[in-house]
Order: sequence, then C-alpha cells, then structure tokens
Amino acid sequence: MNLPSNIWPAGNKKEARTHFNIGVFAQHQLNDKMALQTELFYSGEGASFSKPGTEMPEHIKLGYLSLPLFFKYTIADHFYAMAGPQISYLLSAKCIYANGNSYDVIKEHKKIAIGFVPVIGYDWNKFSINLRYQIGLSKLPQTPPNWSMTHYTDDQVKSNVFSAVISYTLF
Repeated sequence: MNLPSNIWPAGNKKEARTHFNIGVFAQHQLNDKMALQTELFYSGEGASFSKPGTEMPEHIKLGYLSLPLFFKYTIADHFYAMAGPQISYLLSAKCIYANGNSYDVIKEHKKIAIGFVPVIGYDWNKFSINLRYQIGLSKLPQTPPNWSMTHYTDDQVKSNVFSAVISYTLF
C-alpha cells in the first residue's frame, strides 16, 4: 500500500491518495546480519490538490516501474533496517479533474525519478512486513514545465511515498 505525498509549493492545498504496489524481490545474504536486496515493482503514486483560490480538486495518478537496491542489516531477532537508492521509470500519468474529465499528461513529466528509501521491518518465517519512506530526489515536471493540464505552479514538485509492504518468500 502506498500513501504518496508530493512536495508542492506553498499555497496549494494537497492530500495524499492511497495506491498500491506489487512486485518481486531477490536477496543475497552477505553474512548472518547483512544482505543485499533488490526489488522490481509497480508503484501507484499521485496526489489530489487544489490551486490557490479554488476548491475544485484535481487528481494526479502516476504509475512507475521501480528498482531499488537495498543494504539490509538485521538489528535483532527478526527486526531489520534497509536503505538504498531507487530508480523509477514512469509508465503512466493522468490528470483527473473534478468534472470527471481525464487527460494523459505523461509528456509533462520526467520519465526517470530518483529517490532514496529507508526501511524498517520484521521477518517472520517466510513473511515480512516493512514500512518505508521514499524520499524523492528528482523533480517530477519537465523543465520548462507545460502546465496546461497538470497545473503545477512551478517545476519544484517532488514525490515522497510512505509504503506499508507485506511480502512472502517463495524460495
């Protein structure tokens, strides 16, 4: 489950929208306490916002294929922390207006997003649950931005995503 929060300039009212992520991961154990883990997953992101002076919400829905590379450290029995960079490729971008009209706005967004992701989690048998916060390091809109559909007020918008992840190990 994703709870994105985009960093918007002052004056915009915004709220996060709940989305999902789904994918696969592989882990290489370095020793009893340390491992490298990589993942490949689809991540739904976006937000709802209103421009200054209006109460009409707009919704931005973004779909990414994400590839993080984590260093994992087991803190105590079953508890772990991970952190690492993430690169994401934009697959889809839609802007949905309050009147129900929607527009493809993929050309108004950069195709590649870079982030850093700290994670805390708990392993239990073949299950794992973790909480992570993707810190967006790259800006979402193209530069110079084309605001005809998305109504970004400047080109400084970044994406931060809080996620709760449940995983199951097959092998």
